[in-house]
Amino acid sequence: MKLGWLRSLSLPVAMVLLMALPAAPAVAAVDNAYAVHPLVSNVAGAAPTTDPNLVNAWGLTASATSPWWVADNGTNVSTIYRADGSIVPLVVQVPVHPTGTVFWGSARARFVFDTEAGQVRGWPGSGNQTVVLADRSSVGAIYKGLALATTAAGDRFYATDFHNGRVD
Repeated sequence: MKLGWLRSLSLPVAMVLLMALPAAPAVAAVDNAYAVHPLVSNVAGAAPTTDPNLVNAWGLTASATSPWWVADNGTNVSTIYRADGSIVPLVVQVPVHPTGTVFWGSARARFVFDTEAGQVRGWPGSGNQTVVLADRSSVGAIYKGLALATTAAGDRFYATDFHNGRVD
């Protein structure tokens, strides 16, 4: 049986289908969306709660039972918020532009921050001051984020050093 006619017809049909493909409407997945509801802003009227300390927010962390802690890079503090966006009165000092923050439940400082000055600072559990846990300012470290990993050998703490291109 000769199928030469099929072979000669397949190329034009394939070309028409290829040209029609870009004209077909793109269909987005219905479940691939979320709604944004601003809770807090440093700009009056942008959210139900206004907090002038919330400037250039970088890190965001919480424990299983705590409110949310934010590293406010522009005001050198960490502000704390309940899930509904209301402000917790404690404002913790984190000198020299905090960026990342993590909750470290097994450490002497439960909430830990890194800074653009190459320091890792921790909140000891009371008061409004952080203490220096590590200082790599002498080598020009500029920290931009933190991560914590739990391994069989114990917790591993990671700080990204933007200036030196490494993870400490």
